[in-house]
Amino acid sequence: EALELIDVQYEVLQPLLTADEALADGAPALHDRLLTQSSVMFRVGGWGEDENSPASNLALRIVSQEGDVEKAFSESDVVVERKFRTKPVHQGYIEPQATTAFWNKDGKLTVWCSTQQLFAFRDHISAILDMPLGDITVVPLEIGGGFGGKGQGGVYLEPVAAVLSRKSGVAVKITMTRSEVFMGTGPTSGTLIEVKMGAKSDGKLTGVKARLIFEAGAFPGSPVGGGSRTMLGPYVIP
Repeated sequence: EALELIDVQYEVLQPLLTADEALADGAPALHDRLLTQSSVMFRVGGWGEDENSPASNLALRIVSQEGDVEKAFSESDVVVERKFRTKPVHQGYIEPQATTAFWNKDGKLTVWCSTQQLFAFRDHISAILDMPLGDITVVPLEIGGGFGGKGQGGVYLEPVAAVLSRKSGVAVKITMTRSEVFMGTGPTSGTLIEVKMGAKSDGKLTGVKARLIFEAGAFPGSPVGGGSRTMLGPYVIP
């Protein structure tokens, strides 16, 4: 009877499904107070303390440059421009996310988990549970694949298992099913990559200009920093 008295009204908002749509002029801001950061040391956007701060769908902007690229293009024998798009795709690791947590009577927490970055996991668990770092021990186990999907952004089960252990007084183990992995964990970003490259007739590169846009989903956090740092790593460019 109570349910029949509840009248729910939904406001249908405009979806933003690609980076192009999110960055277009006039696009609705997904978060009212998301600010754009500009340091390669950060992976996520910051939150404005002032509610009147202009909102943005761009969480992180990195600019790296060296030399006079336009001069390099003008001296090139050939200049090629290409645009590439990739879709979000899951890493497809064989082993699903799994963790066991034990909250001891002395208030210390031990977590055994499938992780690629144990210290980042400990930091996130500490922040989520509001616990001192010194009270948390994370034991990384051999994992059945990760490919970045079990890195610092992959803390899904550990805080939940920890709280359940504290409430029950025993160790708690949680393992995701394959369906839960696909629905509840983070795939790699879809991207839009625009590249302009100049070269001499002997094949030696003279200059490169690239624009990388990484989709992060509904919340900040994508590997755009790593992409921008390593994209040209294998090449010799004067």
